[in-house]
Amino acid sequence: MNLQGIVCPDCLSLGDPILSSVCQKCGYRWERVNFDFIEDNNDDESTGDLSKRETQEDSTINLNNRAAASVSSNSWEIVAIVDPSLQRAEGPQPPENQEPMIFVLEKGVSLIGRASHKKQVLPEISLDYDDAISHRHAEIIYQEQGNLLIRDIGSSNGTKLNGLNLPANKEVPLKNGDQLSLGHWTRLILRRR
Repeated sequence: MNLQGIVCPDCLSLGDPILSSVCQKCGYRWERVNFDFIEDNNDDESTGDLSKRETQEDSTINLNNRAAASVSSNSWEIVAIVDPSLQRAEGPQPPENQEPMIFVLEKGVSLIGRASHKKQVLPEISLDYDDAISHRHAEIIYQEQGNLLIRDIGSSNGTKLNGLNLPANKEVPLKNGDQLSLGHWTRLILRRR
């Protein structure tokens, strides 16, 4: 099986799951890709028959286009604020000049975390001002019906949904107005647009 040049389902860039466990552009984890359907097309390419490969690539692109169209028609956003009431006694002081940030959810899966060029992690919801947030902290997953799920992906300090701890690696439904707290003093408020 030749896995070089696999299209990332999140950002549609070409990636190589053999060289890296994540997409180099967006940080998508390759272990979530089902490689069973990918066939070795070397024999087909040598005979000039590319129909299988083109069909697979077309279906991947069509699935991503459908997901992107669905997300934009059922638009959600996250408002990130510094909430001093979340500060623990032993924690650092929250930044005083951090303006609220609004993130429009435009992908099927949006990573919450802190950017790291060294680790090649570039979250869609980048909260670099709070060092208690993991680089790959949680994911928000868009479902075709317009619903959202949250999954803490094994973060160091955990995630709370409306004050309750989320279990690691378990998808939990979200609704309009839900609040996530993470890091030292970060609150995320989910809003349907």
